[in-house]
Parts: sequence; structure tokens; C-alpha cells
Amino acid sequence: MDEMNISKSKRRRSNKDCSNLAVNQNFCEDQNSSKNIVCEKGSINSFKADNRNTIYSHDYIVWKSFISDGEVRSFKNKIQSQGSNKSFCEKKNYNTSSQKKRKFSEQDSIDDKFEQNKASYRNSIDLHKDTHKSITDYGEGILEEIDENIFKLSKEYSLAHCVAEDLRMGAGIAVDFKRIFGGVGTLVDQKLKIGNVGIVKRHDQYAFYIVTKKYSNGKPTMKTMEKALCSLLNIMKKHNLTKLGIPKIGCGLDKLDWSDIRSLIIDTFSGSGIHITVCVPSKLLDNMKAPPRLKVYITPNNLWEMEAETIIILFIDLEEVCDKNWTNYIIDKVDAKYPFKQNLLKYVKHKKLEPGNITCYTVHDEVIVCMFISQNAYYSSLENGFKSIDRKIKKYKYIAIQSGPLEPSDNFKKIAWTVLILRSVVIRSSELWLCGDVKQTTGMVYDQYCKHLYSSMNYSFQ
Repeated sequence: MDEMNISKSKRRRSNKDCSNLAVNQNFCEDQNSSKNIVCEKGSINSFKADNRNTIYSHDYIVWKSFISDGEVRSFKNKIQSQGSNKSFCEKKNYNTSSQKKRKFSEQDSIDDKFEQNKASYRNSIDLHKDTHKSITDYGEGILEEIDENIFKLSKEYSLAHCVAEDLRMGAGIAVDFKRIFGGVGTLVDQKLKIGNVGIVKRHDQYAFYIVTKKYSNGKPTMKTMEKALCSLLNIMKKHNLTKLGIPKIGCGLDKLDWSDIRSLIIDTFSGSGIHITVCVPSKLLDNMKAPPRLKVYITPNNLWEMEAETIIILFIDLEEVCDKNWTNYIIDKVDAKYPFKQNLLKYVKHKKLEPGNITCYTVHDEVIVCMFISQNAYYSSLENGFKSIDRKIKKYKYIAIQSGPLEPSDNFKKIAWTVLILRSVVIRSSELWLCGDVKQTTGMVYDQYCKHLYSSMNYSFQ
């Protein structure tokens, strides 16, 4: 508190006085003397300095402790730049007997429930836990930094981290989010863009994926961070959530400055009543040993022309398969070599199927896996189906799907998402063959193909 120049007598304020002051404080600055003080609503302690006729007050931001010089300067600059904007800061002679109370705007039913929840939560906040590195009380909310693994926070915390539109999540804490929460297919189905927030829920705990850039090898900006944080706030209010755990978002591989991000978080979440815990572990996370990366190859051979002992995966559209005269070129070609379609139609007729369900047929010692998908949840269907295959067939697997030509097109985007999802699922010691790319004269490694494509076309989906 040295930088706030608070007298020793104020630092020795009793716990009772501090608790009464916790919610109703304002951050005030004497513009002429450049001395910062903490003032209690309705009264102001006398202090000796010259030229105190003008005081700037911010009705809903209270920086109680552990604030840096940079944050004080940022706050001062914001006040001075907005001058006469009374919605943010009002220049006036402070009247201790008739201070105006804060007025809230009219809110919808969601906000009403949120306000009730945060009011009861605010009364239970403990500001004195030994694990706190720093605490900032930012107007009906708390921002704290602690030395802890984010995944060891209690389940009442929602967790969030930053991702790119391509959802690769191949480095940093994103790898652990992908391993623990999964849901890559669910995120792809949400068609996320910069500024959006993806949602995955597992075991009654939310994980939020803040989209701040287009490609994983790119960098976010403060503008994209601000847009995404506003989306996160709205989602948390909608779901009536009051606890959020985050790493130092945007400040690891993304190289943004934490003091800037911290000020942006405080500014965005002020008045929300949300308790934000920033986890800064002093020890590296105990990462599980990553499974071997799924090998992917491209071949000109069609699915029905593959060698023996290849598991053929067919995607069955639930909306189409129930049609009386249902036909599908790929399925009919596989059925001509490995008859299974008649049994499939009987199965569909007598079973209530959900997207992601699978059924297997063994014909001439070959395994045919039919995966049921829905266009409304296509990629989450794939993710659930691939998980079922991984559980059901535990030996080394040569998996094949019909991809068609892989060229810069919507089809390539679809196949790239499929490979990304399949790699996010723990497929035990397997190979994936993308069949039917007649433009390839011989087999080719998928990653080499993509690398060449990205470098020549500046085109990235994965």
C-alpha cells in the first residue's frame, strides 16, 4: 500500500471498519496534490494537503490493495481522458452530507436472478486466505492471483482460456483443457469466430474457450481480447455464474502484457459480482504423457479398394437413412464388396439411434463400422463415434474413410476438422487413411500435404 500513501493509522484500521468499508469504498484522487486516498461513501476523512477542492471519484471501481503504479496511471489517464463524461467520472465539489447513491439501469429477468445470486455470494467472500498472492476488490467483485493449478480449483469454478478459430490447441495449457474437457467436436459445431466464446460442459463444470485470434500461430490484440472478454461476461451472466478460474490469459505464448490484460479484465467485469481467480502455478502442471500422434495418410485408392484388415468407417445420416428408397453411392459401393446394407436397414428400423452411435459388421473378415451422424451436430457426432470405436476396438487399427480430393475447398475444411477431432480422441496406436483423392498418384503423409498447402496458399484450417 506504499504507493497509495495511506497513513499508518489507516493501515491499522480494525477488521470491523475494514469489512464495513469493503463494498462502499470509492477510489479517489486529488488531482492537484497527486495523492491517492481511499474514501468511505458518505464521509471523507480529513487530511492535510493543499488544493483539495476537486476530487475525481469512480462509483464502481475500488482498488483496495496490491495495485501497481502502472494500474494507478492507467486509471488516472482514463479519468482525465473522459473528463466531463459523467457516466464514468464526475468532477464536483465533494458534499459529504448529500452524496448521490449509485443507480442501476433496468435489467431483464436473467440479470435480476444474477444480481440476487451475486449479492448472497458477495457476503460470503473471504479476503484473508493464506494462498492469495494479491487481491483486488473491483466494485462488487474480486480479482485474486494465487499459486495453484487451475484444474485443482473446486468444481463451482468455471474455467476459461484463449484459443484460435482453428481450435488446434496444440501447446501450452490448451493441451490440458483439450485432454480434460474434450469437446472439440462440440466447439467446431459452434462455428466460433474471433470475439466468440465456445462452451463445453463436463461433470457440471463449464469450460469457456475465448477466441482471440484466427490462427494458432498468430497473435491476439487488446481489441480482440476486449471483444472476447465482453462475450465471456455476457455468457456468465446468462448462466448465473459467479466464479471464474483463468490462467494469465493472452500472456503466455500470445506475448501480451499482463498488467494491460489485468486492467482490461477489471474494467470489463466491474460491477458484475464475479470472483475471478488467476492461477499462476509456481510448479509446472503434472501433464499426463501424451499418446502417440495419430498418423494420417492420403491415398488415391477408394474405400472399397483398400487392402485387407482395414476398418472401414461409413457415416450414416440419421435424417436420410430412414427414407424408403435411401441410396448412397459410397455405401452402395462398399456393400457390393462386403454385403451389410440389408442388416443395417433392419437395425435402423428397430433401434432408437442418437448421433454418435455406432454399429459394427464383420463381412469376409473385414470390419465395417457404421457411424450415425446428424447435420445439426455433425462434428460432435463424429467425436462421440470415434470415442466409441476407440473403446470397442482395442487392437492396432488401420482406419479408412472416404475423403475425396483434398484441395482448397469446403471439402478440405470438413476433412481437416475430422482429422483434428479424431486426433483429440485417444485412438490407441492407429493409422487413418483418407481415401479417394485421385489427384494423388501415390500415398502421401497428410501433415506434409497440409504444410505444403499452407505455405503455397496461405490457407489454414488446422
